[in-house]
Amino acid sequence: MSPDKYKEWIDYADSDLRYAKLGFTDEYPAYHTICFLCQASVEKFLKALCIKFEITLKRTHDLIFISNQLRALLPKILEVQEFIEILNPYSVETRYPGDLDFSFFNNDLAVEAVNSAEKVQYFVNNIIPIG
Repeated sequence: MSPDKYKEWIDYADSDLRYAKLGFTDEYPAYHTICFLCQASVEKFLKALCIKFEITLKRTHDLIFISNQLRALLPKILEVQEFIEILNPYSVETRYPGDLDFSFFNNDLAVEAVNSAEKVQYFVNNIIPIG
């Protein structure tokens, strides 16, 4: 894998987070989609770190598993663990009816998801600045 491949993952992560924020501008925001995009963004940020530090991962969407794999080389990951844990359920539960009641998702939850993703984004940008 190209040594700079992690930059592409960060670009995708930034894009997911940008579109999550745009979701609030809709007349009827899809809060479940905002939460999903935040989880997807953080998954890509964490996988960018794995690529940068040459950590091979099994195919997974589990943010906690990914952060645990990073912990040996990057113990500072614990600084954002609570935000990772907030977002972890939104990979699957937001995608299909029946996993979580649609009314479960609301503005407050979506705002929390965006704030959590931004914390991880800031953390990753301080570890491997792009720019």
